[in-house]
Amino acid sequence: MNLQQIEVFLTAAETGSLTRTAEKLGYTQSRVTQIVKSLEDETGFPLFQKGRSGTALTDAAAELLPYFRRIRVDLMHLENSVSDLAGLRKGTIRIGSYVSCAMKWLPDIIRIFADKYPDIKFEITEAGRAQLISGIRDHLFDLVLTSEPGHESYDFIPAMLDPIVAVIPAGHELAGYDRIPVSALNDVPFVLSSVENDNDVVRVLKECGVRPDVRITSMSDTSIAMIVSSGIGVTALLPSLTLDRFRQDGYELRELDPPQYRSLGILVESLDTIGPITRKFIDIFQDLYIE
Repeated sequence: MNLQQIEVFLTAAETGSLTRTAEKLGYTQSRVTQIVKSLEDETGFPLFQKGRSGTALTDAAAELLPYFRRIRVDLMHLENSVSDLAGLRKGTIRIGSYVSCAMKWLPDIIRIFADKYPDIKFEITEAGRAQLISGIRDHLFDLVLTSEPGHESYDFIPAMLDPIVAVIPAGHELAGYDRIPVSALNDVPFVLSSVENDNDVVRVLKECGVRPDVRITSMSDTSIAMIVSSGIGVTALLPSLTLDRFRQDGYELRELDPPQYRSLGILVESLDTIGPITRKFIDIFQDLYIE
């Protein structure tokens, strides 16, 4: 079993397509098929089966998935450790991130890496909270830029408190408050971030004992703000940082009373096992953003 076989297996498992696997890895489709066949010959059983939605793992192959992911992580750590000894001349860091965190933090960090370590590569995936946490658990990311997970048994480095604010239609009766009492949101027609995308708003509502009248859910913060701005008499809670990406007429922002926040920072599986490139990223991050 070799790294090429493992990389093809994992890419096919993630994309659900041998064709997309070939495109992503720069192989011909016949070459990908040959590699899969050689791996099946070694394991002694089929690894993939064709279905209506593409190529799926067999039950036996699904049992191998976490082991192959761990092997890839260990090999990447080995490559990065060798790179560290050679002055970080080569390597890849896989980052999962909220869109808002990526826009706020990554440009400066990548610029510093490009100046000091020009051959370090970045793989960036922007996603919601659930996908980021599962990405750390399944070793798809070296680190994620997200909010504090709370109960999860990972290492989290906090960097900033991001206020959770109310988004209300312009002229709505709630706009009469300088700060909206959280209790005033009870039974108000509401647009809610999907739980998979943003657990922080759900957490705030639960901790404050608020039960809004949820009419609409959405994965997109932009869509939520646009729905509110349409003036159909709904309100929403969103993290302030997400609203920095877009501003438009039709809605107003109000802080909450008492104030509510989410803690943003870096999440890793364990600070004791991260590779040297990930550690360098954290060092640069802390120098830039943590006093």
